[in-house]
Amino acid sequence: MHGQSEKCFKILFLLFLLNKLSFSGDVFTYLSTYGSRSLYMKSAGDGTVYAQAGTGLIKSSDFGRTWIKLNLDVYPYFVNSFDISSNNRIICTGTSAGQVHVSYDSGNNFELIGDFGRQFIDAVKVVNDNTFLVGLEYDQTFCNTNNCDVKVMTIQDTLIKGVTDIATDNSGFIYLSTFDGIFRSTFGQHWSAITEGLFDIKLLRTDQYSNLYAATYHGAIYSSVDHGMNWEMISESLPNNTFIWGFTITSDGYLFLGSQDKGLYRKSIDLKTPEITAVSISRNFPNPFNNLTRILYDVPEYSFVEVKIFNLLGKKVASLISECKAAGEYFVEWQPIYCSSGVYFYTIQVGSKVQTGKKVFLK
Repeated sequence: MHGQSEKCFKILFLLFLLNKLSFSGDVFTYLSTYGSRSLYMKSAGDGTVYAQAGTGLIKSSDFGRTWIKLNLDVYPYFVNSFDISSNNRIICTGTSAGQVHVSYDSGNNFELIGDFGRQFIDAVKVVNDNTFLVGLEYDQTFCNTNNCDVKVMTIQDTLIKGVTDIATDNSGFIYLSTFDGIFRSTFGQHWSAITEGLFDIKLLRTDQYSNLYAATYHGAIYSSVDHGMNWEMISESLPNNTFIWGFTITSDGYLFLGSQDKGLYRKSIDLKTPEITAVSISRNFPNPFNNLTRILYDVPEYSFVEVKIFNLLGKKVASLISECKAAGEYFVEWQPIYCSSGVYFYTIQVGSKVQTGKKVFLK
């Protein structure tokens, strides 16, 4: 997958051209070039777009009109993958030389936190402030970069080969794009194929409503509103056999494609909002559990959400969520490190509505 000619472009820079913005609603329109090939793109929760540019990263806060270079330079190698947290604060990058860098201040400073040797890091995913999943070139193991000797998720399914991207959604699903299609899992141990009839998928993204998007190597884009069970093409391939390296979608409904040699493209789409009519607890699993459990819940409209855990005596032992959420499907995890075995209750308050559930913790 990573031939010698592909590795050579790590030192290739084009002229710094910033062309006049041209935009037409429902088709991809050429936007600009920055000075290097755009291998990878992501967007943060506030709509900021990030793109790989040669040996570092750039970002735009005005929908791609202007770009700012972040304080990262991995020369003579290049950034092969990266991810950002939803709050725009944490940025984790993987290079063509197996290095993992992380920034906790929106890209002002980066530190080296992992080195996997001379192999491409093909996919990176920020799980939380302390956990980053890293997909390596030569095996199907994903590592927690806080302790790279600990494998937090190993794919056992021999059908899954050549992971090219990782995505997660608010419902707790993990998605992998591979040489053989897209696979879905919850905790990463059991996988199911979800792309019958789709081929050449390179990149995956999800939006704030847990809609899933898949981009091919030449820019065709498919979307799914039911976690990959059904797919709809929302954009055909780019003209002139344009090869795509980067893809992202913003919270405002802008799709960006970064091409190999032909600059940046953008189009707008209508984000499909979930049809949720009431607050509900859809699932909590595993239950009973002995380490980590998930609580899934639905929010019908933009609301303040609180999720709390109580013991049998009614004492609060954990506060998991206390923030505003848009309408959608969500999950939260609980890992009761200092709690004893027993029955626990959890409450989910969305606005003025409260629902309660029960979990059994077995050490």
